[in-house]
Amino acid sequence: LKTVEDALVANAPLQDVLQRVADHFLYNLEADLVTLYEYRPDHHDFRVPPVTAGEILKEGAMQGTIQTGSLLWDCLAQPSRFYSELPTEFRAARLDSSTEERFAAREGIQSCAVLVLQTADSREKAGLIFVNYRRKFTFSPEDRVAMLTLSSSAAVAIRTARSIIRRRDTVQAMREIEKVIATGGVPPDLDLILQHVLESASRLTGAAMGWTLWFPSSREHLEWRTSFGSTLPDQRLVKPADLGPVGDAATEKRFRLVLDTTTSRSILAVPLLERQNVMGIVLLHSGQHHVLTEEDATTVEMLGVLAVVGARFAELYIPLVSLSAVAARLQEKPFDLDTALRIILTGVTADEGLGFSRAMV
Repeated sequence: LKTVEDALVANAPLQDVLQRVADHFLYNLEADLVTLYEYRPDHHDFRVPPVTAGEILKEGAMQGTIQTGSLLWDCLAQPSRFYSELPTEFRAARLDSSTEERFAAREGIQSCAVLVLQTADSREKAGLIFVNYRRKFTFSPEDRVAMLTLSSSAAVAIRTARSIIRRRDTVQAMREIEKVIATGGVPPDLDLILQHVLESASRLTGAAMGWTLWFPSSREHLEWRTSFGSTLPDQRLVKPADLGPVGDAATEKRFRLVLDTTTSRSILAVPLLERQNVMGIVLLHSGQHHVLTEEDATTVEMLGVLAVVGARFAELYIPLVSLSAVAARLQEKPFDLDTALRIILTGVTADEGLGFSRAMV
């Protein structure tokens, strides 16, 4: 897969990487037609039309969306990474709404292998690849090993390309959040900043729902502040000692990833830290057929830095306004030392809510 590596080094678009993967499958496995369906976790769907290599007898028939319950979704949901069945045993995969003609019959496919693009050490699935033959073909154990090796390499290539794109998109999202902090009003609106962080995190990780929680000044509990894809819970307060991903992330000061293998869903709680102090939590829930990963946690942590910066900016703004007012007053005309100190102490007393203050020189 040297050419795939070259494409990654050259920062080629993901579509080019997928095409090179399909071409390699066609060449190395001596197939007649290869179709690669990229699974997009951020959209919870397959990209159509698929990437193809080889001769297609009927162009334009592989359009539309992949319906729930089709062969593709069934393969993606199963733990196995390799399927080999005769076309007569395939369930009809409706690839568009204009025809009920099955792919195998339309293209004259006699034998087919279906491979899940997934590495052995990862739960993340990059897509499905169909290796089609217009002749009878028996897949030997050696063939299966070769196919699984190729599929693992392809999954690594796709994951790497996605990581490059993810980093680029994350940087762009951080720049957009910086603009919100700079132009979002004076003082900055913390909820507005948290909402932008949450929406960016959900878009980049493919989460279906998300929430942010924040510690008030008392730090006794977390408050639900913003939501995405859902409403705020009726219970507005969460104690750090409560059981669950949020409490664990707040207590352990590290992200908490919970996987539900029965429903193919996951929950990710990421603490927003400032010098090892937990300021808040970003909580994300994945959709069906999508698993959040440690890379997603890193993305959220990068975005969360800006939420902490915006929060500190908002907290420091009011004292800065008070100091600016005192400085302006002192510049109005020359004051003796006692009068100048009284002006300064008046500002400190009012800002801190003190009953009195005293200065010693």
